[in-house]
Amino acid sequence: MEKTLQLHTTATLPKLNNGQKGLLKLINECVSINKPCDFEDVVKCYCKFVRKTYYRERRKFITLQDGRYQSVHDKYDEFDVYSSFKSQNFIWTYHLRALIKQWFIGTIGNLVLKGQLLILPIIQIPD
Repeated sequence: MEKTLQLHTTATLPKLNNGQKGLLKLINECVSINKPCDFEDVVKCYCKFVRKTYYRERRKFITLQDGRYQSVHDKYDEFDVYSSFKSQNFIWTYHLRALIKQWFIGTIGNLVLKGQLLILPIIQIPD
């Protein structure tokens, strides 16, 4: 006898944002093909439904007449989220990894609270 896992949602559907809909769709797909969800799947979902580009403000310091320093806006740097994940560059290591982990954890919590997620499949997230 083969055991299968099914995802059931409630009859009343509260409003979900694009990221929540995308993550629910990803979890549905992983459960339907009996495949664990890995962090690359979560990053792809984030890129597709939340944002593809990350903007980081670059600031420069100027010296005031009294010798103190002041931080002023210089420009914005633009980074592609998925290519940063693939290359594991500094922006991924110091900014995006934690940002996407927190988005994922918060979105899972929202799906549970909104009654959209009753079971949680195996999801592999690296440290």
